Amino acid sequence: MHLRFARLKNPFCQLVLILAGVSMLCSPGYADPKKSDHVHLGTGDWPPLISPEEDGFGPISQIVVESFEHEGITPILRFWPWSRTMENLNEGNIDASYAWRKTDERLETYAFSDPVYDTGNVFFYRKGYPFDWTVIEDLKAYRIGGVLDYAYSNEFVEAEKAGVLKLDRVADEKQLIYLLLAGRIDAFPASKVVGTELLRQLAPDQFDEVVIHPKRVSSHPLFLITPKNEQGQKLIERFNRGLSAIRESGRYDAINNRFQ
Repeated sequence: MHLRFARLKNPFCQLVLILAGVSMLCSPGYADPKKSDHVHLGTGDWPPLISPEEDGFGPISQIVVESFEHEGITPILRFWPWSRTMENLNEGNIDASYAWRKTDERLETYAFSDPVYDTGNVFFYRKGYPFDWTVIEDLKAYRIGGVLDYAYSNEFVEAEKAGVLKLDRVADEKQLIYLLLAGRIDAFPASKVVGTELLRQLAPDQFDEVVIHPKRVSSHPLFLITPKNEQGQKLIERFNRGLSAIRESGRYDAINNRFQ
């Protein structure tokens, strides 16, 4: 897999494009998977699993890229905040996005691939703070942080809708780290791998001041999604074939093992 960066002044193309061995113009529009050999993808920064700073852009990105490449499709990858990524998918500026969890609401709007990656969420909180929970209702006693457009679990989504749970949502998990260390929130849910890596990067001197609650918030796979239409479904089918092929070949496990 040959990848190179292209940094563009056009704000639509902000941050990064993955160009797999070809030079391509940055123009929005849905790609017909039967006629096009490229696909426009959008995602957020979620180090170390997804990031322009990671080798291979993180294991989830590499799995997605190689699955498409197996089917002869060149991925063009753009990074935005997660909420903006979803907006671009809804507006037709990109063909697909990853990595999203299933919710009842999303199932009404998007087509979902086979599972791409599985990671569970846990709560991070300050050492010495009396944080504990067993059921969602227990969390009403705390100031809980979250990221815009993250679906931590169906239970969380329903609890927010019902007013049982209120999350103070921000643009990304980096902000949650700073809010937690400043005492402005009591806890936040995140992937154990992602949260731990962010703490190491952003606050190495305070790394030991944050602990992880043993109870999992959720353990659900992540998916690639497209608009729920004929073109989106065709793209999902091709992606699934590529994903299945790299799993069967052992390449999927090799990618994961290299990032562990």
